[in-house]
Amino acid sequence: MQPFTTNRVGGKLLGVVAWLYSLAAWPQSSPQLILHSQVPISSTPVSLSVDKNDFVYIGFEDGVITKYDSVGKVQLVFSPQRLGAISLVEAWPTMLVFVFYKELQNCLFLDRFLNEQSAYAIDPNMVGFARIATLAQDGSSIWLMDEVDFSLKKYAKNTNQPMVNTALDLLLDPTGYNIVWMREYQNLVFLHDVNSGVLIFDNLGNFKKKVELKNTNFVGIRNEELYYLEGNFLKTIHLYNAQQRQWEFSIPIKGVLQAALLEKHLLVTTSKAIHIFSLR
Repeated sequence: MQPFTTNRVGGKLLGVVAWLYSLAAWPQSSPQLILHSQVPISSTPVSLSVDKNDFVYIGFEDGVITKYDSVGKVQLVFSPQRLGAISLVEAWPTMLVFVFYKELQNCLFLDRFLNEQSAYAIDPNMVGFARIATLAQDGSSIWLMDEVDFSLKKYAKNTNQPMVNTALDLLLDPTGYNIVWMREYQNLVFLHDVNSGVLIFDNLGNFKKKVELKNTNFVGIRNEELYYLEGNFLKTIHLYNAQQRQWEFSIPIKGVLQAALLEKHLLVTTSKAIHIFSLR
């Protein structure tokens, strides 16, 4: 594994290319939202992820995972044999779809056709209790937040060998946190605490910075930008340059739970429907 300082140079160059592409693909000012379609749903969405091809994966309260295209058309549906409450669905880092079940302390791996490939139980000898977990970019290790010793951990799932152990007690309030999401992206690890914001680490577990956000239930990443929901407002922050373009616009529906900021569309969920807006 390369040190963060070595990867950062390449990350900046790639970041410039991706940002220039995003400038061409997205409007330069906050876009106008035009309602494209609405898809009724029978269960509440609990987790959402977007893959590299702008397909959207939504995990529902009833345990079902559905794959949608960018305009909300159902592509595939996964119904698990063993029911469990979904804590996180992650489709970004690899060709696999990663699903984490906190109550079961179990991870499920699906292929892009939503066929089950394997399952992995978190080793209680290595981890006290995983509050949240996600697949690392290398596809062979797992990042997680351990509530027992209050740490960020990474370990190889095939050998159960620890790779990273970073204490969080100086970064989060142990009595007032609510960790709901994490992702490794561009050699950075993002850990979202609803009560305080997004903590950012390098891929060796070293703390880099914190994006201060209050009472934000959902965050996502698109190109070089972190986007998040504040009530019915969607806002963006550039990951590497705070002076770069920022959006802030109102979503004209109530009760928004998650959002997927795509190349030409914005997909948002409520407890009753999926709403797809064209970005103009």
